[in-house]
Amino acid sequence: MVAEEHADSKESARKVYECIRNQLLAARGDHILPVMYVLDSILKNARGYYIQLFTNDATEWMRSVYLSLPNEATRAKLKKVYKTWSDFNLFPLDVWNAVGECLNDDNINDTRINVVASSSGTVGGTIVAGIPRAVRYFLFSHSSLQQR
Repeated sequence: MVAEEHADSKESARKVYECIRNQLLAARGDHILPVMYVLDSILKNARGYYIQLFTNDATEWMRSVYLSLPNEATRAKLKKVYKTWSDFNLFPLDVWNAVGECLNDDNINDTRINVVASSSGTVGGTIVAGIPRAVRYFLFSHSSLQQR
């Protein structure tokens, strides 16, 4: 596997990881889960720097990916993948739990949060203090939710 050849090179692993992460964020509907399966395979088989890269930022984008899945059946498949990561001891428990929070179905239909983003993508005021990073990322990565 090409990813295994680059697992021990921080820079090469970063490029592969960013390519996959960007594809996950750009994909829609039924195209998301297959890309997630690729990432899952790399994490379980190649490991190396991919684990560190995922650990560093998965909570920043995982909620957006989860909410982009087309239906509950597909979300359940992503949750199943997530649960296998515990069996493989891929991440520290706190990271695994934080990623699991991104897959929480509480308030999944309540995505209408009145937040005003400036053109730089930052949020004015103190409202962000109570909004988890994963939710902020979701809000500001979707241009239709931004007000300029």
